[in-house]
Amino acid sequence: MPNIVLIGFSHCGKSTFGKALAKKLQRPFIDTDKLLLEGTSFSKARNLYQKLGEDKFRNLETEKIKLLAEQDGLVIATGGGTVLKFENHSLLQKNGQLIYLATPAKILWQRIKKHGIPAYLSANTNPYQAFLQVYAERESIYQALANDIVATQQKTYSQILTELIALARAI
Repeated sequence: MPNIVLIGFSHCGKSTFGKALAKKLQRPFIDTDKLLLEGTSFSKARNLYQKLGEDKFRNLETEKIKLLAEQDGLVIATGGGTVLKFENHSLLQKNGQLIYLATPAKILWQRIKKHGIPAYLSANTNPYQAFLQVYAERESIYQALANDIVATQQKTYSQILTELIALARAI
């Protein structure tokens, strides 16, 4: 049974829907951001990212993705930037059905501001413009990698979850 791998930008709902989907399908749920924190004193992936720097953080992320690619039957919520490292593409696809939770930039920006602008954006003089640039870069990668795309705009939680369940059962 292939893994269900949720991809998308930070705050699109990967962890929220991943947990709910795993519960409905009676599968184990793995949040790669939480997996990265195991054995550290950090409580948030963004803090680990700041401590390690992007290269070391992405290398650690790839190590964890390699382990997950060897398993099956999981529901996996990836970090928003997991797709930035090309090596992760084949690892995620190896034993997984990739579903992109497509959420408009405007909605994501509101959620990001609410939860605190991450360092990779706040270091810029115009964090919103930096966000839009990152969003555009990642959007094309998410779309290219995804086996399926679930648009989240103007849908209720139940509608999105129902769509994810249907996709997962069709695999």
